[in-house]
Amino acid sequence: MIIIDARSPNTSVRLFSLTLLERLLRQLNEMGEKNAVVLLPPDMPLIRFLRKKFAKRYKIRITEFQTAESLESVIKSRFSNEPFMIILEGDCVYDERIIRTLKEHPDELMIYDETQTRSPLAIRITNDSIRRLQPTGAALIKLTEESSIEKKSTQSMNAYLRFLRKTVTPVLRRISEKEDLRAIENDLFAKTYKGGLELIGTYGYRIPVRGLTKLCARAGITPNQITGVATVCRFGAIPFLAIGWLWTGLLLAAIFIILDSLDGKLARLTWRLSVIADKVDHWGVLPSRIGYYA
Repeated sequence: MIIIDARSPNTSVRLFSLTLLERLLRQLNEMGEKNAVVLLPPDMPLIRFLRKKFAKRYKIRITEFQTAESLESVIKSRFSNEPFMIILEGDCVYDERIIRTLKEHPDELMIYDETQTRSPLAIRITNDSIRRLQPTGAALIKLTEESSIEKKSTQSMNAYLRFLRKTVTPVLRRISEKEDLRAIENDLFAKTYKGGLELIGTYGYRIPVRGLTKLCARAGITPNQITGVATVCRFGAIPFLAIGWLWTGLLLAAIFIILDSLDGKLARLTWRLSVIADKVDHWGVLPSRIGYYA
């Protein structure tokens, strides 16, 4: 079971036009999680944190509780039959590798960022440990600090991302409205870029793609829509090149290059991944290149 304590006011902070809570729920859905429990402040329904079409798009089943009780009291009273649980916070950004490590770990585990004075809560814990808390309710984070629960820092985790061909330390970060949200978005965007790109990929269209990613996220444009337009431009350039309309063909090819980068960034930053769109994108590489050379 995954429990998200989303009672911090900063849960509603938006990155790429998504509240931190919706971003986390989308992430869990894409990772195959079927259920999640969300703790919310009184008189603050879940619908206020989600986009209107969330339920149609994502299959994850969400159980919400509006309560002012302490996290420990809620767990004791409502989830005493659960053998273990993963506890996260709604005002934080969690790297996929952190959540996956917690899910796959056979025993209790706490993951933290050693560079932060107050690292976000990321813990896999059993009910036995929860029961050891005093009835008055000591802070759960204090329990993890004082107990024998295994602890692992993000700096000690495997940081190499094979898909991106580069090393990136897993992100575990608490977000507040006082922070420079634009800088945080730029940092998350930079982490989605693949390593070993050519010069034009690194310095040429990174800035326009970054701006377009934010614009598309705000407008609700989906990565699949971007992939569809990119595919039309990719193959549409070939007949123009064939009949000698060189600049028109090159313009379509240039638009395709930008959109081909944009759809992946948008998908990873808004957690709208599509296996079919990814296959369409990769299957079109060889035929289109043969067409360009011909």
